[in-house]
This record gives sequence, C-alpha cells and structure tokens, in this order.
Amino acid sequence: MFLVAQSTYDRIELGIYQDNLTGNSSCLKSTSIDKLDATKLLISELDKLLDNLKIRLSNLDFIAVSRGPAPFTTLRVLLSTINGIALATQIPLIGIDSLEVLLKDNLSKEYKFTLAILNAFSDDVYYALQTPKETKMGCKNINDLMEAIKIIIENEKIEIIGNGIEVFKEQIKNLDFVVPKNNPQYTTLQEVADAALKKWHNKETQTKILPIYLKEAVKN
Repeated sequence: MFLVAQSTYDRIELGIYQDNLTGNSSCLKSTSIDKLDATKLLISELDKLLDNLKIRLSNLDFIAVSRGPAPFTTLRVLLSTINGIALATQIPLIGIDSLEVLLKDNLSKEYKFTLAILNAFSDDVYYALQTPKETKMGCKNINDLMEAIKIIIENEKIEIIGNGIEVFKEQIKNLDFVVPKNNPQYTTLQEVADAALKKWHNKETQTKILPIYLKEAVKN
C-alpha cells in the first residue's frame, strides 16, 4: 500500500493505492486540493485520507510523488511536505517524471511521431518528443521548438498531446498534426501510481525528491 501525490496546473492530487498483483495498482481512495489552498490544507487532507481508510502513515510501504514539470511554487510546496514526512517516518520515496510518463503512456500507435507539450509559461514549453529513433525531452521557446520539429518530422504527420495544445494553438497550426479525441492534459494519478509501482518492484527508492526544473535548459 502506498501514497501517491502530484501537483498539476490547478491542484494537488493525493491517493492511496495498493498493488493488485497484476503489475498495476488499484486506487483505494483519492482527493484533490486547489493549488491556492495547498500550503494550509495539504497535511490535513492527507490526514483525512488516511483516517477514511483507517490506516496510518506507518502502514504505507512507500510514497510516490511526481517531480514535475509543473508550476514551480505548488510543486515545491508538495515536495517539501513529502520530503518532510519521509524524513520523519523513514518511509522510502519514489520520484516520477510526469512528462516522461505522459508521453510513454500515450504514444501514438498510428503515427511515427508523438509530441507531449506542457505550458512552461512566458512562451516556453516543456516537451517530450518520440521519434522512431529516440526520445527527446526538455524545455524550449515554443517558436524554436516548432522550427526544430518541422525539420525532424519533415513531411510526416505528428500526434500532439498535453495542455500546451490550447495555449500554443497559433504556434503549432503550421504543423501537420492530429490531437487524440481524449487529449490528456497532464498525467493522471493512476499513471503516476503504476509507474511508481514498477520502480518499487525494481527497488528504485530514494530518501529525498528534488523537482524537475527543465526551464534551466532554456537559458543554455
């Protein structure tokens, strides 16, 4: 049994999951907190979640948390809280790259190229691009990224996912692209849980989780 936590663009999500022995996990109970209330409500909402299931932190085998990318202030609130809990309880931690999971769990089966884009603000975008040869990830100015992708995909069609589609609709309109019917805006808590469970079985635990801050790459 384990706790899963992630910060999205508008809220913090918490869930208690259990290994269902099929390689995936089952959600026992989940809740969410508006990002504006994260600082004052995160601990109390976690307590309510545990009380509802009549369990304690000591019943958890590990805590899984998304390292981002996400709006940095809320992400730091979440990670500092989780790191504090782990330090006090000695519960192992598992960090998850949400951009990597978003791409991996939503790869196109029809097109050779899949692009996941998340809003990084100020005309920057977090991106993960899957090509037939490799995966590229980072943060770029949206116009620079579009120019680079045009060269990479040449005349091929590309599938695009993520919340950056609406934000940067003007910049991507010159690509020959498709958007899936149920476009995932961000990773789901279930996807984070399943990715973390695989790392748990591989004994990939940590004692402290640091945020992913891909915007540093824009400066280089």
